[in-house]
Parts: sequence; structure tokens; C-alpha cells
Amino acid sequence: MRKTLRTTIDGHTYESAQLGAVEGRKLYLRFIKLLATFAPLLASLRTMLKDAKKSDGEVSLESLIGSIDNDTFMKVLSEASAHLDPEEFEVCWEAYGAYCYFVFPGGRQNLRECFDEHFAGRYGAMTKLFLELTKLNFGGFLAEVGSGAGREAPTSSP
Repeated sequence: MRKTLRTTIDGHTYESAQLGAVEGRKLYLRFIKLLATFAPLLASLRTMLKDAKKSDGEVSLESLIGSIDNDTFMKVLSEASAHLDPEEFEVCWEAYGAYCYFVFPGGRQNLRECFDEHFAGRYGAMTKLFLELTKLNFGGFLAEVGSGAGREAPTSSP
């Protein structure tokens, strides 16, 4: 059964359902390639987060990222953008948009129909929704990768 999402971002409400497995598998390889591109950055962030938790208790990823200086942030952003293909972003939005709706009093509209006007000048909100839809569709996989689930425990030889 497909999971659903209802979220409010910057005062706008959206509803979406997961992609089906047939559509999802079309994005899956693209998603894996993207993760592989960012693997060193993700590993560094994971280490930083673990170190910060050891010293300060509970630390959110948002506060950790917020503590990164502007020069480092711009370097990471520049490196990341060099590996991103605009076509990948478009393919994802096409797939996500089929199942995502902008909800307003008295109705809702498929995001594909209102995307251009709705997100004009609102790239932060667009990015937040993109991340929410990615978590909805690939969150199970991300949780397994992040927790190490599914990895075989190392075996020792006598």
C-alpha cells in the first residue's frame, strides 16, 4: 500500500502519494547515482553529527549545517552543483508531480498544472517540497543506508 504525505511548507499545504514501484524504479538508479556523488559529503556530515552528539548531547542536522561557515558551504555547494544534471531534477519533478497536489480552501490542484506560477520566486519552498517527496518515496531506503540495516555483520576468522 502506498504511503501518503500531507505537509505544510511556508503556509502552503500539499498532499502526495508514493510513486508505484514501476515508476519508482525508474528514479531509483538515478537516486543511487546521486547518492554516490554525495557519499563523501554525507560521510563527513555523519561523522560531524556523531562527534557533536558526543560532546553536546542531542544535535540536529540543521543546527550542524547551520554552523558551517559560508566559505565551506559555498565550496560544498559548488562541488555538488558540478555533479548535478538539470535533467535529473526535471525527471523527478515529472514523476512526483503526477501524485502531488496543492491544497487550498475548497479544493486542490495537481502540482503539474500550477507548478510554474505556484513556485515562481519560491525556490526555497520548491526545494523543501522536493526533499519531502524524496523522503516519502525513498525514505525507507535512506533509513536502511543511514542505520546500516541490511549490511551483513563482519565475520571473524579463527
